[in-house]
Amino acid sequence: MATAKRLIFLGFDKSPRCLFETITIPELKDGEILCKIRVAAICKSDLHTINGLRSQAVPSYLGHECVAEVVAHKRTCNKDLQVGQRIVFSICDSCGKCVTCLNGLPQKCTSLYCYEIYGHERMLSMASTLSGAYASHIILRAKTAVVAITEDLPDSVAAPINCSLATMVSAVSKIKHDTSKTVLIQGCGALGVYGCALLHDAGFSKIVCSDKIPTRLKLIRNFGGIGISAGEEQERLEPDSVDIIIEACGCKDVIDVGLSLLRPGGTYIFVGMVHPNSRLNLTAEKLIRKCLTITGVHNYDPGHLEEAVAFITRTAKKYPWGDLVGPSYSLKEFDRAVEEAVMDRFHRVLIHP
Repeated sequence: MATAKRLIFLGFDKSPRCLFETITIPELKDGEILCKIRVAAICKSDLHTINGLRSQAVPSYLGHECVAEVVAHKRTCNKDLQVGQRIVFSICDSCGKCVTCLNGLPQKCTSLYCYEIYGHERMLSMASTLSGAYASHIILRAKTAVVAITEDLPDSVAAPINCSLATMVSAVSKIKHDTSKTVLIQGCGALGVYGCALLHDAGFSKIVCSDKIPTRLKLIRNFGGIGISAGEEQERLEPDSVDIIIEACGCKDVIDVGLSLLRPGGTYIFVGMVHPNSRLNLTAEKLIRKCLTITGVHNYDPGHLEEAVAFITRTAKKYPWGDLVGPSYSLKEFDRAVEEAVMDRFHRVLIHP
């Protein structure tokens, strides 16, 4: 019988934090897809979990950003799905029929919300199925959306599509298409770069991007952004001069500065602070007197994933996507890969199972 290798996360306070094991690949159920993981990326949320900043029940799977190759499937709804095809997939399931799905939030599907996000799912038993990208194989559930990627799109460039890029497609969709608006993106990590490129490609010319890492500020120019050092926003920008701010850094300390820069009627979009250390010290008066709109964006719907694939395919030669990717490691070198990712020298560090 065929076997698969997988990484199991035991807890940030355990030693070791992870173990590796080989299991027999279970028989597929109706609608499921067995895929080989071609390459996986280390997302910031993975690091938050590994380092204890984000709470997660253990033991659990890790890894959700990846490119997968179809090995076998029992799905009839995707008529073009073929063995050997490279795909990316939605990190959440959705039924399409419940209240939240019908209200435009399928990523918060109430009918299927007993399922966790891929790579953040608790193992119900040590014989549980394959549900994380830090493994040789993964089994996609029947309600998981999949999108094929073209042959000319490298695995390394495509790996973050189903998390960082699709999430920013969702965030940018909240912005009215008025290219005269001034946008500030707080954070030039993967979320920030994708957001900047999406806006630049849409015709926005005033995209200011702040970060504390000089190399990121230099790189952001290649994606249409104006880089400024974090902490210098109030020196470089006038109060009440920014129409839209996208928080993409995961740091609560930037919010007060952002509120001072937003003009009356402005919009603040929170994307990066998906962890408990995000309590804000602000009064409702700050929001009310400026008539501000605060929007939270978490994950995306299947349509955003399709848009993300189409966008990065269309702009493959317009933007230097390969510059976001750092070194690759094997699954057995996972600890070394995490150490590299924590250093923030690269937007994405890769795992090749």
